[in-house]
Amino acid sequence: MSEDDWQNSVGDAGQAQTPFKLNIGTKIFLFTLVPIVLVLVFISLLTIQNKANTEQTLMENRIASFVGLLESGELSFESIKDKALLENLFQEKVIHAKLIDREQNIAYSTQTAGDEFSSDDEADLVNQALAGYKVAYTRQDKGSTTFEWYYPILVDKRVIGVFNAELSYERSNERIRQYALFILFLDLVGVIVSLGFIYLLINRSLISNIEKLKEATEELSKGNLDYKTDIRSRDELEELGFFFNRMGKDLNVSRLKLEGYSKELEVKVQERTRELQGKNEELEKFNKLAIGRELKLVKMKDKITELEAQLSGKKVGSVKAEKLKDISDRMRKQGKKR
Repeated sequence: MSEDDWQNSVGDAGQAQTPFKLNIGTKIFLFTLVPIVLVLVFISLLTIQNKANTEQTLMENRIASFVGLLESGELSFESIKDKALLENLFQEKVIHAKLIDREQNIAYSTQTAGDEFSSDDEADLVNQALAGYKVAYTRQDKGSTTFEWYYPILVDKRVIGVFNAELSYERSNERIRQYALFILFLDLVGVIVSLGFIYLLINRSLISNIEKLKEATEELSKGNLDYKTDIRSRDELEELGFFFNRMGKDLNVSRLKLEGYSKELEVKVQERTRELQGKNEELEKFNKLAIGRELKLVKMKDKITELEAQLSGKKVGSVKAEKLKDISDRMRKQGKKR
């Protein structure tokens, strides 16, 4: 498998396993923004909860202040019958308000005369207030929340009656809702500002430098070892860019050395090849001379054999046979001596 086929197969496998990918900028952006959003949401919830507690505390303080005005005589008990006045003072919708004397009779009320206690539980709460205790509780009725208070009225350190008020939480809820919307608006503004700040920070100081390193890597992979990247971020990325440039320089030097070694080796190989070719030519000449000499010797031997045959009057074949026999006998004798 070639390198291109391997890269293509790896790319196909990666695409099959990951239908989409997030670049490093998006990942850093999300990892940075999500904690900020969570912190803003958490702080907002705490702030809204604190606002709700503050509204309830303010309501209790307003009622306590109203009772103090009754005790000091700055407001008459007749003011308890003025529902509009009470709603203005309490800044909340008044369901009912009444003044109960020590005999547990309703002396003043925002409702019609002749009201009586609705239950024995209410009578017990009135008794607790007549004993000098402040009683407050929350009531849930048909999905709405109401608050009811029983405050003892003290004159000369003596309880002369009980102020009872039941208030809805409509106006307080509206104030809390508006406050929550305001907090939500601030959160959105904070998120938008954070988005812009994080984007500028990441894009300028991180992503752009990473893109430069990526471009430098691509150039090196193409064999452009003279390519240099310019990163000036005064952080680890700048150091990485410096070492990257030095690596390219070292690779270029190594490549030049290898090219020099390759050329030297090529020259030596050519010289060695020429030497071998010269020796082969000399060997061929020597072989030709040796073969020619052998042929001449064979021809001379044949002529000598013919002359001997002519002189002895024998045939050439018989003379050759005698010589062969003579050579064979000599070899046999030499073998016995050994």
